[in-house]
Amino acid sequence: MQEEFFPKIQKAIVELDEQNLVKLTEEALEAGVDPLEAIERAHMVGIQKVGELFEAGEYFLPEMVGAAIIVKEAIIKLQRLIPQDKIISKGKIVMGTVQGDIHDIGKDLVSMWLSTRGIEIVDIGVDCHVDKFIDHALEENADIIGASCLLTTTAPELKKLVERVKERGLKERFKVLVGGAAVHREWVKEIGADGFGQDMKEALDVASFLKGAPGLEFDYLAHITAVDYWDYFELIYQLISIKHNHGLILKTRCYGRDNPSLPSVVSLWRGADYQEREIHDLMGITFKGHPNMKPIVLWPGFKGHPLRKDYL
Repeated sequence: MQEEFFPKIQKAIVELDEQNLVKLTEEALEAGVDPLEAIERAHMVGIQKVGELFEAGEYFLPEMVGAAIIVKEAIIKLQRLIPQDKIISKGKIVMGTVQGDIHDIGKDLVSMWLSTRGIEIVDIGVDCHVDKFIDHALEENADIIGASCLLTTTAPELKKLVERVKERGLKERFKVLVGGAAVHREWVKEIGADGFGQDMKEALDVASFLKGAPGLEFDYLAHITAVDYWDYFELIYQLISIKHNHGLILKTRCYGRDNPSLPSVVSLWRGADYQEREIHDLMGITFKGHPNMKPIVLWPGFKGHPLRKDYL
C-alpha cells in the first residue's frame, strides 16, 4: 500500500537518516504516491515530530537544523513534480528573515509549505531591513508581508517592521504576519502584527486571516470533517466567500490519541458549533474554546468514539 511509506519517511526524518529519506521518497514516487500527498503526510509530519522533540528537550538545535535541511532538499525535488494545474493561486506573500538574523531554514520550510497551498512566494532572503520587506511588497503587488526571526536579539526588528508599515501609510494595504522561535503570541499582539505562527499548526490564526483579509473574506463555513490517519487526525474545513464567489479547503492536524485537541472556530463561524460537537462525539477531538461541548450525536456516558480506527 502507498500509505506504508509515510511512517517510514517520518522515521527517517526523525532519525536524521538522509540516505534512507532519499531512498524512501524515490520508492514512494515509483509506487505512485502523489508528490503533494508525500509532502503533507510524510515530510511535513516528520519535521513536525522533530520540532516536538526539540520542544521537549530531547533534540537540540543541531538536530532541528539538520532535519530541516534534509527535508527542505526532499521537498524541493517533490515540488518540481507537482502539476501546476493542481496549485490554484490564492494570493502572494513576501517572505524574509529580519535584519541581523541569517537563519533561513524555518522561513524556507514555511514558504515551501505555503507554495503547495497555492500561495505565491516572493523570498527576499535573510538579514532584511524593514524597508526591504515593504518595498518588495509594493513592487510585487503582494497581499501579505511575512517576517521571521530565530534570535531573541533580532525580535525587535519585527516591531520596527509593523511600525514602519504604519509610518508609510500602508497598514490597510498589507497584512503583516510574523513567526519564529523568538516570538510568542502575547508579544505579537503587543506590537500590533496581524498574525502569528510558531509552527504550521496555528489553525485559528490562519482561519481568522482567511475570514477577514480583504479579497479573501471567507465568510461561510460549509462543513468540517475529520479523518483518522492513525499517526494524526486531519481536520478539513470547506470555506466559501459569498462576497467573492470563491472557495478554499483548509487542512490542519492534531496529534496524540489520548486527548487530541484543536482551537474552536465557533467564534469565527457560528455554523461550526454543531459540527465540532459531532466530531468530538465520533472522533474524540476536543475543540478548545467551544461554548458547549455536550454530546449531540451520542448519548451522555457513551463509551468510545465510533469513527476512530481504534474503536472496538
